[in-house]
Amino acid sequence: MIVGATPSSISDPSTYIREVFVKNIQLRHSTPVTPPASGNEYNAPAGLRTRYVYECEVRNVAGWECSIGFAIYGNVSSRYVDCFAFRSSAGSSSINDIWRGFWLKGNPPVLAGGNASVHLVRCKASQGGTPALVDPVGFKLDGAFVDSFLSWCETSQIPVGIHVTGTGAAGTLSSNLDLHISHPIIDQASNIGIHIEQLAPSALVEIAHPYVACAASAFAALYIHDGGGRISIVGGQAIGSGGTTLGFYAVRQSGTNVAGLKLLNMARPVGVDSCSSFRINPDIVNPDIIANPYQAAIRVDNSSRMVLQPALSGRTNAFPQGIYLVGASNNYMEIDPTLIEPSCISGGAGNKVQINGIPITSLGSTGTHYITGVLA
Repeated sequence: MIVGATPSSISDPSTYIREVFVKNIQLRHSTPVTPPASGNEYNAPAGLRTRYVYECEVRNVAGWECSIGFAIYGNVSSRYVDCFAFRSSAGSSSINDIWRGFWLKGNPPVLAGGNASVHLVRCKASQGGTPALVDPVGFKLDGAFVDSFLSWCETSQIPVGIHVTGTGAAGTLSSNLDLHISHPIIDQASNIGIHIEQLAPSALVEIAHPYVACAASAFAALYIHDGGGRISIVGGQAIGSGGTTLGFYAVRQSGTNVAGLKLLNMARPVGVDSCSSFRINPDIVNPDIIANPYQAAIRVDNSSRMVLQPALSGRTNAFPQGIYLVGASNNYMEIDPTLIEPSCISGGAGNKVQINGIPITSLGSTGTHYITGVLA
């Protein structure tokens, strides 16, 4: 089903179709979908495709057995409420048999981005059966994802819950602004719960109170890499199920604040590689799981300008260290280990903080770093 048409001017929303309301419909492919050619994924068979619409609402609509449940582009001040995308069957070919529950396409921009003020509220994407799908994602945002709001959205049994790909280092000032992901519910993610990458230097992203439950096979609950801007992760819960899952993992990223994220039974709670300008204040608790591989609760490699202030508890000797800095390029860290319980660290309080294998046992300056708080 298609709602909308190409207007006389895509940069003038006054020429868009206005105030269309779609509700209480199930849109379902009765035969296997034909997967798209590589490079033409957004034009794959969709349940509902909306384009160049203004002040529209889609409510209680389902897209079943499609390559894309909901293809959303050129939407201005529009809402998707209580919508559902589901996929359980394979396409007519296994080649490039993609699935996206909801796809908010950002390029080419129609105004500042591909959409302008789009709200997804209590929408859900779920996968069933055992179709061999290619890169299945519950909610995908790419390119210039300006003014996008996901509230209480949910995924179930999808390898990747939410995947956000920005415009990268060359992105314009307004290309990755105003993304709010509030109270997402990511259940049984078998690869990555929330994946954010390639943000523009001016990006502004808020993730509030996420819930991510990982399958044992998962790589990470939250994975952020190769971008700039500013990202805030406030509150939330990430739950591990064994394996080698990372709770929060960042690589080549700058400008991130992790405040009050609760990480339960994560094999590797926090990993940070080649990052800068971070504040990391998680609440890590491992009552059942020992680190696997056996490494620090927070491991930082070749990074700079960070404040590390975790709370950490768990079973006896759950971790070899609380905070471990490795690599010659770590610089300018402020570390406060006060809330690390010595009993969950092998060797106790003496291993709350280590830098390149050397235990730090006194407060104050050590190289370019500064240790504050309580080491006992």
